[in-house]
Amino acid sequence: MLASLAILNSCQPDTDDGVPDPNQPNAPAYTYSANLNGNTWKARINVTALVKGIDTGPFKRMDVNASSSDNKRLLVSVKDISSGIDGNGIAIRSYTLNGSSQSAQFSYETNEGNITYSGISGSVNITACDTLAKTVSGTFNAILVKQPSDTIKVTNGIIQNVPYVIFD
Repeated sequence: MLASLAILNSCQPDTDDGVPDPNQPNAPAYTYSANLNGNTWKARINVTALVKGIDTGPFKRMDVNASSSDNKRLLVSVKDISSGIDGNGIAIRSYTLNGSSQSAQFSYETNEGNITYSGISGSVNITACDTLAKTVSGTFNAILVKQPSDTIKVTNGIIQNVPYVIFD
């Protein structure tokens, strides 16, 4: 996950992406929220991106990444190899994190010394990806751990019309 953040920080965004800054007053409405151990978490500052790259083969990765008003950051990331780096969106399908599949990744950082919880299982169902408006929608759930006895259950995750930028 840290490598993902380093890539986001080192790349230059597509300057002609037409996406208004989602953190400005006239930005389009979006929802990125979930229940974490039964408590509501809701995004306030969105930095979602579609990253195109080549690893063991060409891929696109959608990093839905935002902080809440209390500076706790939730990252939901899906990796799509179905169309290589072609296109400006992600495939509409289910992505999973389990023992045999790692097409989805999750992390959660608190503002208490940057304590990070990492996903050990979960799923993301991308239901829409509008490549013209550059928005993504879907649902997700996950189990995150810091230590075996310190887990967070993520339920009722919603990604609705979240705007993204593209990093080629």
